[in-house]
Amino acid sequence: MQFGELLEAALKQAEEETRRIGTSLSAERITEVFREEHARISSLLESDDWKHEIPAKQIFASLCNEIDIRQGQLRNLYIKKAIELGHSAFDDIKEIFSDFSTYNDR
Repeated sequence: MQFGELLEAALKQAEEETRRIGTSLSAERITEVFREEHARISSLLESDDWKHEIPAKQIFASLCNEIDIRQGQLRNLYIKKAIELGHSAFDDIKEIFSDFSTYNDR
């Protein structure tokens, strides 16, 4: 292939890619994708399904890295604050074990 032919083929390919990207990145297409994804995520958050889709551990690790704090340290700060506010992340677990202890009484 000669230089001119190669250049012509590259320019033709660039033109086709520009047209394809223009279609993919149109305001209408971006709006459509955003609306679909927003609806999907909103639906996930209405149930426990978000736990299977949203990588919470990676997000938590990224947050800790961004604010320059060790994961264990942030976790302990969160637990301390939750206790101060009277929230217990272990209420469900306590209830399960309570049910276990009274299981034979049924």
